[in-house]
Amino acid sequence: MTFGELFALCDKSIEGRTNLIIELRGLYPSINPKLKDELIDYLNAENEFARAKRGFYRKQMQYSSAVDLYKDAVEDVPASYYGADFYRANTARRKRKTNDASLELQRSTDNFLESYSKVLVVEDGMARAASTSGVRFVSIFKEYEKENRTAATNIPHYASATLR
Repeated sequence: MTFGELFALCDKSIEGRTNLIIELRGLYPSINPKLKDELIDYLNAENEFARAKRGFYRKQMQYSSAVDLYKDAVEDVPASYYGADFYRANTARRKRKTNDASLELQRSTDNFLESYSKVLVVEDGMARAASTSGVRFVSIFKEYEKENRTAATNIPHYASATLR
């Protein structure tokens, strides 16, 4: 799956949940109001999480591109003295862009983890409301919490946010 396909899938899932929220608010008066409120909160939290995940993947892609461009700039050593000024300026510019991309990825990672924590709380409330109403509900976010947190924090920028 390409990043473009992933972003399109995120957008599609957000749109689908938003439509379901609208439908839940206007229809289905027979559903337990507490369960309906919890379901709407859960769907909103999922949307927020999908947006955070999309942003995280986008920043990860931008960081990876910035690192590749920086490496290319460093390896493109000029053949003569006349290119030295351009080389120094270009590598310095690429280094700044890589550091900026790293900091943006750091913020995006923090947003992703914060959103994940929030969806876990909302999911727990949804699970209790579903159980009380006799509806089967599987807590997916809780089940995959460790793997998702590890995936978010095991990317190169997290250990050192800037190049030296």
